[in-house]
Amino acid sequence: MTKINALNISASALSANKMKLDIISQNIANAETIRTETNEPYKRKIATVGPDDSFINYLDTEKMKLDLKGVKISSVNEDESPFKLVYDPDNPYANEEGYILKSNVDITEEMLDLLSISRAYEANMTVFNSTKDMLVKTLKIAD
Repeated sequence: MTKINALNISASALSANKMKLDIISQNIANAETIRTETNEPYKRKIATVGPDDSFINYLDTEKMKLDLKGVKISSVNEDESPFKLVYDPDNPYANEEGYILKSNVDITEEMLDLLSISRAYEANMTVFNSTKDMLVKTLKIAD
């Protein structure tokens, strides 16, 4: 694997992790949203990461031989877990029994995902910087 490929793979992982962090931030920001455009509470979103099978990867024969690809967000889906039922009779959206539907976002789960993805981002940044340092040192040797 060339060092440039390593940089590209790390960069794609950094981009995917950033997108996942953005989605988690959106989930946390909307955790208390009880009405959206669909008149339902906010549904938690989940990003799925998959291999980057973009057309440019098929043009690079070296990558095809070694099957080296980066990653990308392959889909962002709504979590289909049930909404939380909360007793709040004073809320204007409460039903006859005084219950409202709240978002299916669990702040604790989101914070754990945030921590995990932050660590993955840091690890990819370390790989990217180490590869960059090796390239710089290689260029210095050539001088």
